[in-house]
Amino acid sequence: MLSRLGVVPQQIAGGDIYPALEKGTIDAAEWIGPYDDEKLGFNKVAPHYYYPGWWEGTLQVSLYVNQDAYNKLPKHYQAILAQASAAATNDMIAKYDAENPAALRRLIDACLADPVGGLLALPVADTVKGGHERVERTLDRNGLWLAQTPQMFRAGVLRDALTAASVNGVTVTDEASALEAAGYAPLLVPGALRNFKVTWPDDFELMEKWL
Repeated sequence: MLSRLGVVPQQIAGGDIYPALEKGTIDAAEWIGPYDDEKLGFNKVAPHYYYPGWWEGTLQVSLYVNQDAYNKLPKHYQAILAQASAAATNDMIAKYDAENPAALRRLIDACLADPVGGLLALPVADTVKGGHERVERTLDRNGLWLAQTPQMFRAGVLRDALTAASVNGVTVTDEASALEAAGYAPLLVPGALRNFKVTWPDDFELMEKWL
């Protein structure tokens, strides 16, 4: 379907989507919905976002069975397979029907009325050490936050801030830091611990356990 619209589809591993979007290797990606997109940080590296997908409104759960092997199963085994598949599908769809709206609305509700915008973040709970190979100092964690995604800002303000950072050679690590460099103070919106950023290989194992 997408090919008929001039798209060149690429099938890549889930763990490769974020870096491919970040590097521009691919122009867009289709995943399940806002809940997983938020956790995987796709909104941070994709310039545009829309939901629901017009070809897949939610997740698709598929089970493939060899036809000859299936035909040899007793009828009650076939019934068990059908019932288990239906139960798994209903459970999964129910989960995302519950989680997707909250993920999509979280920033909108908190930041819509703010003149600048804001970001999800968590107050730092751990003791923070500064140093290289050895500890040089212990930082006061009071007032420190761990930035999360998604982040929501006024389009014009964000565009100008990113342009200014690029022109002036300012290094930014997220949209909020671009706004900060431009003199703005983004709104901090309390996030959730399981809305972690997938950065390191171990993060994928943790993500799978959450899912």
